[in-house]
Amino acid sequence: MRYIELTELDEELKRVEERAKISDDELRKSLSEFCLKIDYNMPGDPFSEEYIQAQMDLYSLVSGKKYSVENEFSEFIFEERLNNPFPYFTESPTTVGDQLMGIGFLIRSMALPPKSNIIEFGAGWGETTYHLGMMGYNITVVDVEKKFLDLITTKLNKNNRNVEVIQEDMLKFRSSLKYDAALFYESFHHCSNPFTFLDHLYDMIKDTGIICFAAEPIVRGFAEYLPYSWGIRLDGMSVWSMRKFGWLEFGFEQSFFIEMLNRSGFSVDEFENNLCPLSHIFIARKIKYKINSPLKRNIFASSDTVDSEASILTCFRNKLFGGK
Repeated sequence: MRYIELTELDEELKRVEERAKISDDELRKSLSEFCLKIDYNMPGDPFSEEYIQAQMDLYSLVSGKKYSVENEFSEFIFEERLNNPFPYFTESPTTVGDQLMGIGFLIRSMALPPKSNIIEFGAGWGETTYHLGMMGYNITVVDVEKKFLDLITTKLNKNNRNVEVIQEDMLKFRSSLKYDAALFYESFHHCSNPFTFLDHLYDMIKDTGIICFAAEPIVRGFAEYLPYSWGIRLDGMSVWSMRKFGWLEFGFEQSFFIEMLNRSGFSVDEFENNLCPLSHIFIARKIKYKINSPLKRNIFASSDTVDSEASILTCFRNKLFGGK
């Protein structure tokens, strides 16, 4: 792993773009080879408004722009992605295999009864949405990108499945309905204020409902690309995504993530399948009192743990083509 200064970032990203001309896999490999080294003091309380503002200031420093939800938009040609969807157009056995295993493990871990009502935030290409919709679940999708929503609707309607789509910032979305499950697949880390959003989610799901966080950048222990409780990730893929596209790329240290959910009124189960780095899932359920609760781990396949850094870099390399 090489460490670069902010003043070196643009030159480094030029080299990345050259390797991208070789293949998708070569691009992703190049982004896994460096990490941004930056001196930036954070306020002591990671739950404070001052801390949130400090992280947004760091985002502006890395990305070179002020954050707006419009930064999350993705450019693509609709017909091309309808006929040759993600992840298949990457032509990468690793990317396709990881995505298929990740989605399968998500469906298995949620284990929702037939006809459950699911709300999915930041669905992106909608591959997870598609499989859940084909199973007959009642799906509502919230995403800021209209083209993603049109893509999802077209694919499911073609197979006589209905889906409700809503173009909205997840942080601003409100609903009087109660859902059996709220779902995030590579998307919760785009929320600009996770604490406020979790409070909204508590009121959005049924008392017996769940919130599923799948393939999110949640790290066991501190890492050099995430040297604080939560905030901007400094690995190559993340800084490239912020600098080039303006996407918000938060990450969470695992013990902090659990405490954050506990404070919002949720207990947490962890599910992991060591065959695939995308198969790392946290499922939250309502608890009566907002106090600390133990984490229950459910490990599938081998007893070896997935390397945290490799997991994060693999999960978020899919951001290249707007996968969320």
